[in-house]
Amino acid sequence: MDGAAWATARIAEAKAFAAAAFGSFAASTQSMHERAASSGFWSTAPGLFPGQVAYGDGGLPLFLGGVAVGAVGISGGTGAQDRACADAAAAALSPPQP
Repeated sequence: MDGAAWATARIAEAKAFAAAAFGSFAASTQSMHERAASSGFWSTAPGLFPGQVAYGDGGLPLFLGGVAVGAVGISGGTGAQDRACADAAAAALSPPQP
């Protein structure tokens, strides 16, 4: 994204990592962020994977046949912009539903 801070590329990678690693347990990295306030695991996961896990809008797991097979991670905009881009990317990468 034009004008985004250089670190946002790394944050996007960390959101994608979190979504791929834990996507079977949470719908998005934003929901992980919300759970971190009240759950031991979600609050400690960033410390277990230093520099590899980031929460907040913009990280979504990709599913194929109900199994998490990958993820998208977006950063550089507002939370709403990151989520909108992640939604569009996930839709573009998801196979058509029968």
